[in-house]
Amino acid sequence: MRMIMIRPLLLAILALTSVMAFAACSDDEPTATRGPEATATATTPAATSTPTLTPGTPTPTATAAPLLPTATPTATPMPTPTPILITRGGILRVGHRKDPPAAWDTMRSTNYNLTPLTAAIAGEGNLVQPCWDDETTICPAIAESWDVNSDFTSYTFKIRDGVKWHDGEPLTAEDVVYWVNLFVNGAKVGDLERLPGVAKAQFGDFKSVELLAGNSMRINLNNPDAFYLDGLAMHRVPIFHPQHLFEPAIQAGNMDVTPLELGNIAAGPFKFVSYDPGIGVVTERNDEYWEKDGVGNQLPFLDGVEYFILPDASAYHAAFRTGRLDRGAMGRGYYVAPSMVPQYRDSLGDDIYFLERAGGASAGLGFNTLKAPFSDIRLREAISLWIDRQTAIDTLNQGSGKIRAGFLDPSSSDPTYLTWPGYNPDTREADRAKAKQLVADAGAEGLEFTIILPNTMGTAMEWWAGAIDGLGLTAKLQVMDVTAFDERKAGTDWDATWTGGNMDQGTTALINFSFGQKSDSPYAGTVHDDPKIAEEATRLGSVRSNAERNQILRELEKYIFLDKAYILQASVGLDLIPVRSYVKDTKTSFILNPPTFASFSRTWIQK
Repeated sequence: MRMIMIRPLLLAILALTSVMAFAACSDDEPTATRGPEATATATTPAATSTPTLTPGTPTPTATAAPLLPTATPTATPMPTPTPILITRGGILRVGHRKDPPAAWDTMRSTNYNLTPLTAAIAGEGNLVQPCWDDETTICPAIAESWDVNSDFTSYTFKIRDGVKWHDGEPLTAEDVVYWVNLFVNGAKVGDLERLPGVAKAQFGDFKSVELLAGNSMRINLNNPDAFYLDGLAMHRVPIFHPQHLFEPAIQAGNMDVTPLELGNIAAGPFKFVSYDPGIGVVTERNDEYWEKDGVGNQLPFLDGVEYFILPDASAYHAAFRTGRLDRGAMGRGYYVAPSMVPQYRDSLGDDIYFLERAGGASAGLGFNTLKAPFSDIRLREAISLWIDRQTAIDTLNQGSGKIRAGFLDPSSSDPTYLTWPGYNPDTREADRAKAKQLVADAGAEGLEFTIILPNTMGTAMEWWAGAIDGLGLTAKLQVMDVTAFDERKAGTDWDATWTGGNMDQGTTALINFSFGQKSDSPYAGTVHDDPKIAEEATRLGSVRSNAERNQILRELEKYIFLDKAYILQASVGLDLIPVRSYVKDTKTSFILNPPTFASFSRTWIQK
């Protein structure tokens, strides 16, 4: 059974080999197509269930996503699907790369070792979520509806009545107001302090939050932002901190209290059952989950999701190929590279399909520009001029990729970006000569500096260290576990760092989160005191058309990645997530972060 589609953009950009035996099922967007409809009991080796057959939704075929979606000030109704038969029950077995950091606290880490787990427990998004049928539009989540004022500075949300936390307590607008305040402002009790969440910039140019009558609340912004909900809906800020549990603990002086200490209570489709470090995570269906599918079926369909923690990537790939897993893990080293597809086909034949993501093994290099040596822009420019970005495609992306700047989808970049110094292979000799001269002018020949990175990014950052060889600078890698890296990167005691970040879904909040000043975004991939990025991000929120929005984003791209060289990127390739053919209605986002659609609320097993 062939269940992969390739978008024309990928055929042009990534040139996948024919051995992957993919079937084209749409002209625009990659997604799994549905196999034969369920007619039998759904079971997995981990559980046996007696299912009911319920009309459900077909796997939607995503359309070509506009990279810069229009503002969505009101809820987008879901389209009416054609009913098919869905099998309820069964346990989904999912690979997971490493133990979750920061005691499961999404206010302390946004790492992919954590957020795919919290997606199932807390649900997609928060107040709002990316629509299942079209990730570039916004759908209701905990908020059943919303209104926005005429200048896009106040967003008023009506919270669903009847939503419950996993411990049975009601989730109300008061809970949401508490969660927003805790995330954005932190908390103080006497001389004790709890810091704001590392992703607080995702709340945009935040001014205040208000509790209103009628189970409603309002978020007020300092400046207009017509695309505010696009950023708010991202996976980094799930509602995972119940007021009735966190407030008493914090008031008692436990300022660093974490979700794990309090039982990982949320309101998503699956309840937390257990976590064994180095072994796995067990969840079970939340029978009181609020969401239904497009034809009124209660979600979720699965009895539960079990995550198998496999820190060794080779062991993980072997486990999948020998039938121990139903869906693959997310993260570097765990994606299936195009060259690995024949091995998977040899083991599983057509009983497998692959979800596609923009990625590959490459990553960005961000600089701390407030301390030597990279307070000197000449050294940042020299590295950008010196590196051979094509070698990142050849080695990290196995020849299937594209040189990139600020956008994961290079077609969204400035049309002239491949003529920029350092990006144009035709000027390589002159660029490298200038790079050498800049290092000499800075008096930095023989300089050593350190790149900090999490232990999941070794291959990508080894490429960066090697790519700098010959320039007269030496990069040393300081590898640390994810929790230590998150803490270190949130500060300013480093020279250079691994970083991600892209401009494809550019909003005021997401630009500030990835590229803003440290005071506004502790997790930004660069350290600077440049007000221009925040000013341009604010201007971004004031426009109403995609054309204006795209123009500002391209100007920011050139400013951040070329003019100031705050962050450097090299290439983008392709990541594949393996899925067994009996797993239905599971998907990922091609450009949005991997935990998008990782709640498995609509997933079902035909087995």
